[in-house]
Amino acid sequence: MEDVIFQLLLSLGFNPKHKGFLYVTEGLIYYVNQTNISFGEIYQHIANKHGISKQTVMKCMKNAIDGAIMRRFCDEMQFMQNEDSGSVSVSRFISYYGDTYKNFS
Repeated sequence: MEDVIFQLLLSLGFNPKHKGFLYVTEGLIYYVNQTNISFGEIYQHIANKHGISKQTVMKCMKNAIDGAIMRRFCDEMQFMQNEDSGSVSVSRFISYYGDTYKNFS
């Protein structure tokens, strides 16, 4: 599963050198493997694993998603964008791609 998610994120323009790439990968894996979990729990799980704050996890994930949009804008991500800010929320990104993975695996 990790390899599929890794390749997906690369194809969407994510930079694997950034911490946000790792956190988005872990967030997607955790989301796919759990049922009835809140996004707060996902962020906290990653924060605990890395010894950082939940806010840091969220910020790194957000920066990774925004960076991917800037590097390689794709139609798939366009519909997830907020009309006012042009950005994609972390929770929307994880739920979309996590649910997509669940439906095709």
